[in-house]
Amino acid sequence: MERILLPVSLEARFQRERHINQMLRLGLLLAVLCFTGAAFAQEVVDRFNRANSNTVGGGWTETETGGSGASVNGNGLRLQRTGTGNNRQYVTRTTPGTYNTTLNQNNCTLTWAFSFRQSESEGELSGFDAGDDGMAVVLAGSNANLTLGQGYAVVLGETGNTDRVRLVRYNNGLDADVNLTTIVQAGNFDNDYLDVRVTYVPSTDTWSLFYRNNGSAGFGDPLTAATSAGSAVNSTYTGTSLPIIGCLWNHDGDTGESAVFDNIHVPGGLPTVPSIAPPSANICNGASIGLTASASSTTTTRVTFSSTGGPNTVSTSGPIDASIYPWNITASGLPASGVTVESVTLNGVIHSYPDDLDILLQSPTGTNVILMSDVGGDPNLTSPGATLVIMDGESALPDAAQITSGIYAPTNIGTPDSWPTSPGPNSLTQASPSLSLFTGDFNGTWGLLIRDDANADGGSIASWSITFTYNSTITYTWSPATGLSGTTGATVTASPASTSTYTVTAAHSGNGCTRSADVTVTVGGCTYYSRATGDVSDAIWSTTPSGMPAPSAVTFTAANNMVVQNGHIVTNDGATPVSNLTVENGGTLVLDAGSTLTVNGTSATIDGTLTANDNSAFALAGSGAKTSRWPRRPPSGTSRSTQPMAPRPRGASTCAAPCCCKTAISTPRARRSIW
Repeated sequence: MERILLPVSLEARFQRERHINQMLRLGLLLAVLCFTGAAFAQEVVDRFNRANSNTVGGGWTETETGGSGASVNGNGLRLQRTGTGNNRQYVTRTTPGTYNTTLNQNNCTLTWAFSFRQSESEGELSGFDAGDDGMAVVLAGSNANLTLGQGYAVVLGETGNTDRVRLVRYNNGLDADVNLTTIVQAGNFDNDYLDVRVTYVPSTDTWSLFYRNNGSAGFGDPLTAATSAGSAVNSTYTGTSLPIIGCLWNHDGDTGESAVFDNIHVPGGLPTVPSIAPPSANICNGASIGLTASASSTTTTRVTFSSTGGPNTVSTSGPIDASIYPWNITASGLPASGVTVESVTLNGVIHSYPDDLDILLQSPTGTNVILMSDVGGDPNLTSPGATLVIMDGESALPDAAQITSGIYAPTNIGTPDSWPTSPGPNSLTQASPSLSLFTGDFNGTWGLLIRDDANADGGSIASWSITFTYNSTITYTWSPATGLSGTTGATVTASPASTSTYTVTAAHSGNGCTRSADVTVTVGGCTYYSRATGDVSDAIWSTTPSGMPAPSAVTFTAANNMVVQNGHIVTNDGATPVSNLTVENGGTLVLDAGSTLTVNGTSATIDGTLTANDNSAFALAGSGAKTSRWPRRPPSGTSRSTQPMAPRPRGASTCAAPCCCKTAISTPRARRSIW
């Protein structure tokens, strides 16, 4: 028990604390989706952007027939034949995504994305029986031994001369064609570079498969793969926990066979279950209480903004700016901080001498980053043009060799470079450009400045886009609306007329995944003093604010929640326990000399006046947290006669209550403690 001993005739008016709403609007998400057409919430599992090694690392477990069966090679995962004879190599790990691995228990669309390619020519791919050739990406599996268990995978390789990319469910592993059942399939591929995206809608058990065939041009961004292979319903294993992801290469005994995997993404998943403060509440009739929800997310939101107005052409009469200069994209709806530029994509890049192209990106705050300059030499980029994804951490664009579609780091071979036309920076020396140089608020106009720095050659770019990433924000929705100050935002005020249960739903900004929690606000159980003045022990308490005449009035007991209303004066002259205490603004509670008022329960709210006489005591007791309202230091220049004041804490004990309760104060009759 923490006791507060108050001095002679000290009056204290406890000031009201106000709740401030923290509004996180669903409008933010809607604005992002409206302007971009592409918003994703994925976790990047691995881009394999690390040094070549026979140890894959990155949390993957390798199952291989030799030391180089699974390796990182050329910023990709390579699975290849080692030793002799027919075999299979694979890597697995537990998904790092925060989605529910029992897939049908999620309440939002799940998206997987990846890139893959194998080395065999058309007709050589034959499937997953022993001695055949086939590759697979396991989206969701039950067993880290990929020759066992159940799950869903995307595969390439089947009997016959048609090799389609297939979304399959499998049973008893991926080591026999008979174990695979096709859900969706399309195309006819051999050793093409493929980007793949798969979605699953839990509410309908609908699977969809999308792909992009890059031919021999290298991998692109699989999250933007848009060619539809179709959709189908399948629920065979969606009610089973499937925590394993993986990559597999099934092969015969031919030397030099391999499969390459890259850019692996899994769904971002769910926010945490929201906590609500307080977790439950008891209020009096006509009273209110603030409810605050809190949830968190480790999911990354990706938002892409795309250009309009292309193609943008460069004539042969250089040096010259492109026909659209600057080529602008307006980004909006992004958080004001914590955002990064993940990538910039240049589509349909054509030029008869690409070494002449100088391309710079300028942010709304004026930061300039060179995307490519003096690269590619003189091998032509011909129609339909290359797709270049510029991203930190990738390999540089070639200096003089042929540029092909792919993912590259910002690259500048020679400095300085010049963009003399406003808003260009004129001469710029930037030998090591990086997208990480962009900082600050990313909302606003982003300009792509394209210039040909020499004569006689020209070209065009069809379009461009920019992708931002940030930690997913959380929005809150409350229901039902009855008795609430609002239905959105982290904090609301509840004023129900009767006991009510409210549900708060926390949703991700990126994918709409939600989790919910409930809080019950119990109304009643309070006693109100029903006369203007009197003693705590008087049998004139009421269970409603309006009061009731004797003999219907009740006697105050220790279990009561005590409410002293506006205009009423109640005196405590003994040792009185109370469950919770409220002194309304305009109400007065008097502690007689030598009396003690002990507040149990969870709250002591004094918005009116507390008058304490000699050697009286006010105590907070019981277990659990107390929410309290206490007086603040009076404003500068306010006299004691016009501003009730609380005693200044003295003594060495430490208050156990979490907010503002004072340390024990002992003030003799002859002394007063003042601020």
